[in-house]
Amino acid sequence: MKIALWVSGKLNGQALIHWATAQGHEVKCLASLEPKEKKLAWATDNIDALKKVSDTNKIDLLFMPVKKSGEENHSALDTLLAFAKDKYKLEAVAVASAPEIAHPIRNAAKKLKLKTVLLPK
Repeated sequence: MKIALWVSGKLNGQALIHWATAQGHEVKCLASLEPKEKKLAWATDNIDALKKVSDTNKIDLLFMPVKKSGEENHSALDTLLAFAKDKYKLEAVAVASAPEIAHPIRNAAKKLKLKTVLLPK
């Protein structure tokens, strides 16, 4: 399945790519939000490390800065996933299973008719 890996918190992008390919998925891109002034559960805390993983594996990294309001963050999430779906012909997005992370990603994916794959704990 063609998937995007949603990277949040301090998840290791390289480990996620390894897991996804071992499951038979084709990783098309890495995606996240980058916190600047405001923290968000479904944003990554290590964007620089993620950029290196992206470059090393020749997999695109799509990210946007965290916005000031919840509505703006959900809109940014919708925009990011819609762009990824169109560009890479995605079928699914893989995301951490913690509810505060999975819920917003799953809702955005559902709007786009993308499947959600939960990452192992």
